[in-house]
Amino acid sequence: MGLCFEMEPERYKLSELGQFLRSDHPRSLRARILFNVEVLSPIWGQMLDTTRTGASGALAALGMSFYEYLQQHPNAGELFDRTMADAIRYRVEAALEAYDFARFRKVVDVGGGNGTFMLAMLKRWARLEGVVFDLPGVAERTRAKIAVLAESARCTVEAGNAFERVTEGADCYVLSNLLVSMADDEATEILQNCRRAMAGRGTVIVVEWIMPTGTEQPDEFRRWDTASMDLNMLAIDGALGWRVRTRDEFEHVIAAAGLVLTRVVPTTSAVSIIECTGT
Repeated sequence: MGLCFEMEPERYKLSELGQFLRSDHPRSLRARILFNVEVLSPIWGQMLDTTRTGASGALAALGMSFYEYLQQHPNAGELFDRTMADAIRYRVEAALEAYDFARFRKVVDVGGGNGTFMLAMLKRWARLEGVVFDLPGVAERTRAKIAVLAESARCTVEAGNAFERVTEGADCYVLSNLLVSMADDEATEILQNCRRAMAGRGTVIVVEWIMPTGTEQPDEFRRWDTASMDLNMLAIDGALGWRVRTRDEFEHVIAAAGLVLTRVVPTTSAVSIIECTGT
């Protein structure tokens, strides 16, 4: 596969490509590869049955739902967090380059995981105040991680269920890589809770893939990354409506939540910035 080469019999060295397997590489893919093999691969093994019947690949392979498995297996949950953190290099940083958050006072990252997105945002904009909002188990790990960082003075971690409520009083709510693993009614419910919680008119920012339609011709990487994410959602639990949405589908759930899609900002990565405001 070009990951290593044989220097002499029984002695091998990593190639330039193989360096990405190292944990200390600045663009390491180690966590993602381990997660793909240990968690996603068994789920993909159910793809034929999932395609034929719509049955959950995660339920068949893991014996429970995908997120329930991550919660009940801390090692897998931690590996998932590290995998999502890796995404900052080609998703989050691209999003922060494309969109200026400087005009906001307080930003809540809903489903913010281990705080990677929020920490990158706080490092870039020194006057910003941030909140990472996630389920209790995730929030506990994230709180311990952020407590030892300089950004902890401007960042709090709050535990809760976004289907019930989110942190109130912020003027910006970010949902990154979240709605893709939800059915339309669930996505609408989360967006509605953000609209209710926001201060004043407020802004909701969705950072996700948009499935191209019609004559849209994305570049090779954007096409590949979008399609692979869509297939991941199908493999895990496509029967629940998990998928990469088209722009029209995004507009539908956003309008149903009482929000207005004001613009879509492309990034250098496969994701786009979908900006919404309250009505």
